[in-house]
Amino acid sequence: MLKFLQNNEKLFETVKSFTGLALGYGSMYGFYLVAARLLDLSESDKVFEGLVFLLLTSAMAKFGYDRLGLRVIGSFDRVFPRNFGQIFLKLMITPLIYSLAVLALIYILFISFPGMAKLISTDVFNNLIWLVPLFAYNHIVSQYLRGFRHPILSFIIQHGILYFIPLLLLVTGFSRNFEEVAVTFYISTGASIAVGTAVLIKDFLSREKTLKPAEFRLIFHSDLVYILMTSVLVFFYSGADIYLIKWVSETTTSSYLLSNKIALISSLGLVASNNMLAPRVSALYFEKKWSELFGEFVFAGKVASAASAFIISCLLCVLFMLQNFLGEDYTDLELFVTIFLLGQFINASVGGVNAVLQMMRKEKTVFYIQFFVILFSVPLYIVMIQNKGLTGAAIGNALSLTLWNVIAYGALLYYLREKAVISYIMVNLGIIIAIYVLTSVLKGFGINPAFLLPAVIGLFMIHFKISFVRQSAQV
Repeated sequence: MLKFLQNNEKLFETVKSFTGLALGYGSMYGFYLVAARLLDLSESDKVFEGLVFLLLTSAMAKFGYDRLGLRVIGSFDRVFPRNFGQIFLKLMITPLIYSLAVLALIYILFISFPGMAKLISTDVFNNLIWLVPLFAYNHIVSQYLRGFRHPILSFIIQHGILYFIPLLLLVTGFSRNFEEVAVTFYISTGASIAVGTAVLIKDFLSREKTLKPAEFRLIFHSDLVYILMTSVLVFFYSGADIYLIKWVSETTTSSYLLSNKIALISSLGLVASNNMLAPRVSALYFEKKWSELFGEFVFAGKVASAASAFIISCLLCVLFMLQNFLGEDYTDLELFVTIFLLGQFINASVGGVNAVLQMMRKEKTVFYIQFFVILFSVPLYIVMIQNKGLTGAAIGNALSLTLWNVIAYGALLYYLREKAVISYIMVNLGIIIAIYVLTSVLKGFGINPAFLLPAVIGLFMIHFKISFVRQSAQV
């Protein structure tokens, strides 16, 4: 297997990305599960609500520099222009200034409009507001590391250090309420930024800079407007259901939020493949190799789809046990996760299209698609929440996520004049449906489906080998 991976460079790079993914996301999911298990429901609700708030506001504070910087660095493909020092300095300093300005704007809006307290409590806001620029800058640094071809380190900075320190202090008993957990995030974010920035500077100094000088308007690049609005819409979309639930009702959302986060595990293949895909697409687009670009996208989609199907199948086997582990406060977790997984599978299978379109300088297209999906999603969420509660919100989430990816995929096919490739999606979907039916039948007879896990792992080892040996042979 190792020899096969070494002979397939794209797959080997993706596996390296998975390694970083496991380290980074392992810390994040470990934190979420331990927080749900050890903290009181009211305290965990504040923690999860606060993290949703940070993701949304830091998306605004990044001001699009995460994507723009990744695109700029990735486009040079290891050899940089002689004036890259000026470009790199702007990439490091300018987003810091913007993030502080966004912080001030958010603070002014919150104190000027008391009604915002219905969306986020004053306690959560006051404890986490100063984390907004830190979260934003940490993510920017991690994306620059992707551009410098550091897939493992990118995830360690993005999620690993960020969540490991709060997780460690939670397990050791240092933090037992929301306020104490908030303090640990200030510590971890500062440490993560320091490590990531040090590596970036070291890597920058060691890179060859022989190309002719390049022109990049980084103080205010026109693409930043659309990248920023797209990022905000993505994270607004991701958290819109939570804010609408809180607006429409007083329901506790801990179980819903944790279910959504667990379902996101199924998109880890997408995150890993995108980690390698984005800089490649930027370079191929710069060289106008359209057919090769689409081939990279399809290969990444196959990897992400197969990985998603594997993770979903494993989750279906252990969800019952996980729900029992978390206790009676999470009795709806299995239902919510199953619904979320429907949308996440489609997202994993073709979701790389959004990163590809941005690397192709199609920020406007991505923004218009996101805006349309938001217009569709908000009324859908309201109707579903009013009629079906949290279950309706989960259904609305899956439907709108699917719509988003289908439209974006169609746009990519239009730009590249290619035909849709979905056979791999149908194969993986068939496997998921078969395992879902089997686990449901077993639970109906009172049998824990977890015993199927070794068989599922064996099945997908065969599936991976057949699928990617064939792909390698074609290449």
